[in-house]
Amino acid sequence: MPKWLPAHGFLIYLSGVLEVILGIMLLFSRTKKLAALFIILMLIAFIPAHIYMIQIAPFLLGKILITPFMAWVRLPFQVLLIAWAWYYYRN
Repeated sequence: MPKWLPAHGFLIYLSGVLEVILGIMLLFSRTKKLAALFIILMLIAFIPAHIYMIQIAPFLLGKILITPFMAWVRLPFQVLLIAWAWYYYRN
């Protein structure tokens, strides 16, 4: 997580809780479009964190060494996830 963001621990837990809630919301037709829209916005909001990971790689994430290649692969994967959420939003 970029150093300029405050309360790293809180933001990590908050994003995890939001991901679970939004995932559950995708299961119901009444909330599917809203959930997909918020998932897209959240994935866009995560892009600076992925760029930050590219800038500081290589680094340890727990016991896992994140190489520059691994950091770069995460960024286009965000685009695929946004497209997938867009599919849910459109259908």
